[in-house]
Amino acid sequence: MGKYLKVGVVGGGGIFGSHMMAYPENPNAVPVAFIDVIPSRAKKSYDIVLKMHLEPALEYYMEDEPDESEEIDRLQFAVDALKERGVCDNIWEVLDEVDMLDVCTPNKFHVPYALIALQHGKSVMTEKPPARNWWETRLLREVARESKGYYQINENEFFRPLWHAMADAVAAGKIGDIKSVSAQLGHNGPSWGYHNHFFDPVYNGGGCTQDLGVHALGIMMTSLGWLNGRPLQDLELVSVKTRKMEKRKQEREMKTIRGEVTFNKLDFEDYSKFNLKFAHPDGYEFKGRLETAWSQPIQGYCKIEGREGIASPNVIKGREVVEIFDKSGEKLETIKPKVDKYGRRDSHEREVLYFTDIVQNGSGPSMANEDVAYNLQQMISLAYYGNAFARKKEVTPQQLEDWCEKIAKRCGRACDVIVDEIVSLLMKPFRQDI
Repeated sequence: MGKYLKVGVVGGGGIFGSHMMAYPENPNAVPVAFIDVIPSRAKKSYDIVLKMHLEPALEYYMEDEPDESEEIDRLQFAVDALKERGVCDNIWEVLDEVDMLDVCTPNKFHVPYALIALQHGKSVMTEKPPARNWWETRLLREVARESKGYYQINENEFFRPLWHAMADAVAAGKIGDIKSVSAQLGHNGPSWGYHNHFFDPVYNGGGCTQDLGVHALGIMMTSLGWLNGRPLQDLELVSVKTRKMEKRKQEREMKTIRGEVTFNKLDFEDYSKFNLKFAHPDGYEFKGRLETAWSQPIQGYCKIEGREGIASPNVIKGREVVEIFDKSGEKLETIKPKVDKYGRRDSHEREVLYFTDIVQNGSGPSMANEDVAYNLQQMISLAYYGNAFARKKEVTPQQLEDWCEKIAKRCGRACDVIVDEIVSLLMKPFRQDI
C-alpha cells in the first residue's frame, strides 16, 4: 500500500451518502473508483465526491492555504486518482488497483463482494446486515480468518461513543453483575418502491428484523461490550425465543422511483419482539429483550440492569450521557462519552474513518470483525427460525446449524441456492402466495 489507501466503492446508491463525508478529509484513504451495475448511479456519487468536495477543497487550499503542502498533496492525489479510473460496472476492472472495498450494495451482495475482496487479500467493509442469514456469515468468517485483508461490518451503532461509555461503566462494576439488557429501535419503514431490495426478502433476507433489528442489536452488543477487543468479547449466545413476529400493516403505501403511489401486500414482518439468553464469561447467565418495527416509531434505546443498579442513556443540554442509578432508583453518576480523535463525527463517518485508519496502519482486526458479524447475524437468523418452527419456544445456535446443514446437504455445493432456500423457508409464515 502507498501513502494513501485506494478505495473502490461498490454500489453508488443511497447508503454511500452516509459514508461520503468521511472521505474528503480522510488522512488515510481516497476513493479511486465507483463500481455499480448501473453506471449512471455510480456516476452521480462520483460527481458529488469529485466536483462538490475534492476539487473545491483543492482549489481552496491552493489559493488560500498554499503552505499546507501535505493537504494539497493529498487532495491532488485524490483528484488525479479518481479522474484516472472514475466509474465502471465491473469489480474485476479495478480489483488489482485498489487496497480495499467499501461495499454499499443491497444485502444480497454483501457477502459475495466481501469474499471476492478477502480471497484476493484486500480489506473490505460492508454495510449492515452482514448477510442474508447465518449460513453466509459462517462462510464469511472462515474466509476472513484466512485472509491477509481485514473485514469490518458497518453497523454504525458499533461506533457510537454513547454505547461504548455504557459498556465501560458496566465493565467497571458500577451496576454489579448483569441481570438483563433491553434494546429497541423502530420507525414506519422504508417506502421508496416495492421493487426496492428492502421489499424483496430474497434480496434483503427478511423484513424489519433484518434491517432495524440489526441496529437495535448493534446498540445492545456495543452497550454490553460484546465486540472484538472490548470487555465482553467472549460473551456467548445461549438461546433466542421469538415472542412476536407479525405483519401489522397487511398493505403498505409505497412510492415508486418515479414518485407514483402504489399499494402492496407484505411478504415479510414489520414488527418483531424476541428474548435472548446469554452466558457471561464469569459463569452466569442473563436475559436480553429486543423490539423492532417498520410499523411504528420506537426510540433507539438500551438499558442494562445489574444486581446493584441500572445503566441507561439520556440527553442533557443537548449532550448524550450515560446515567447510573442504584437499586432504589436514585441517580448516582452521570458519565460523558469520551471524545476520541474522530471527535463528534457522525457514527456512519466514524466507521469509515476507523476502518481506513486500522487498515492503513496495520492495527487491525476491527472491533466489528467477522466474529462480531457472525454473532450478530446468528441472533437475527435464530429469531426467524424460532418464528417459523418453534414459536414462543427457546431455540439454540446448534438447532439452527443442524437445520442449515440439512438444507446444504440437499442443495449440494450451490451456495447461493442454499441461502435462497433458507430465506424462503424462514419467510414462509409471511408469504401471500401460499
